[in-house]
Amino acid sequence: MDKKTVRSHELGNRLLVTTGILTVYLLGRALPLYGVVTNWSSQASQDASALFRTMLSADRHQQTWMALGITPYINASMIMMFLSVFRRAESRAKTSQLKMTRRVERMAFFIAVLMSFTISQSLTFQSDVLEVKHLRYLAMVEMVFGSMLITKLALWNKKHGIGDMTPIILVNLIVGNSQMIRSYDWGKYKPILLLCAVVLVWTLIAETHTLKIPVLRVSINNIHGDKSYIPIKWNPIGTMPVMFASALFLLPQLILKGLAYLFPENPAFLEICKSLVLTDPIGIGVYLFFVILIDVGFSFIMLMPKEQAKNLQKNGDCIADVYAGPATQRYLCGRVFLLSLLSGIFQAGVLCISLLMAYFGILPSGLALVPSNVMLLVGFICPLVREFRAYYLFDHYHFFM
Repeated sequence: MDKKTVRSHELGNRLLVTTGILTVYLLGRALPLYGVVTNWSSQASQDASALFRTMLSADRHQQTWMALGITPYINASMIMMFLSVFRRAESRAKTSQLKMTRRVERMAFFIAVLMSFTISQSLTFQSDVLEVKHLRYLAMVEMVFGSMLITKLALWNKKHGIGDMTPIILVNLIVGNSQMIRSYDWGKYKPILLLCAVVLVWTLIAETHTLKIPVLRVSINNIHGDKSYIPIKWNPIGTMPVMFASALFLLPQLILKGLAYLFPENPAFLEICKSLVLTDPIGIGVYLFFVILIDVGFSFIMLMPKEQAKNLQKNGDCIADVYAGPATQRYLCGRVFLLSLLSGIFQAGVLCISLLMAYFGILPSGLALVPSNVMLLVGFICPLVREFRAYYLFDHYHFFM
């Protein structure tokens, strides 16, 4: 057989897997919880807090099997990454990816149970079907099952599909916001359109530009030394802080609602919960703090500048014009901190402007998170396009041997 006719179909196979996964997800998202009185035409769900649920589950009413969305999986991933900071590098190296995945799944299951319990308290059930107590338990089981199914789908897509969990989030953003987009006359809200344009341009630039730190490597011939560098994106971890902060922001709300249900004689839980919304200055401040904290903190967790400095010194390499050892650590940590802080300030600043515009009545509350949705769309599409192109080039590569 002519070697030139031999061509892989990696891209097509992965797209087929991702399409099947999204089909299963959409079918589950259309399944209402048994015995729950559905009210999908309510306009009360157009506020900014409900758009968080749209982003993470596309079910702002929280009345389907997929009501929890990917929130348990995201929160579990954040917790495990945070805990990894307190472990030594040798210990992290000995932990297999399979073991880490199982830990994330167990943590996601625990969070899903907690969330399903809290959400079930706010649902209205048809008492003529079964006892309300039994229907509430059944709804919890359905929501937890849906959450575990989404986790499995995301992990399966990460291994065999394309885009990790990006396709599920993109579906949530597109489907969940389609009704909102059609319900407003955008000609009346030109400031938010201008803000979205700024976000679009900045996110594209930040996603496609990197800071190149030149490295002198002893294993590379000097004539190629100028091509060796440590790349750090202008926004080191992309738009993940906006999504992670959204998931993290919902968690204390659910915990406080659960405590209010368990201790109804203590009104403090509900009072605090009422302040943790995006229509209250306290809630806005907490959310923006989460965005900056996650941007800076997870940049250090994922890029590990201290570990990079130790590896450079161990291999005999060094950064140009910087001494090895502590000086290199300070240099890399400084660059990561500066880029992540600027990225976090910009993301939080844009969201602060839109949320305050909604708070003072300049914008409807339902439009407050449109800039963040634009940021997420661009931030997810850019790496998705790069991955798509990589598989496309792989399929069209002609092997010489």
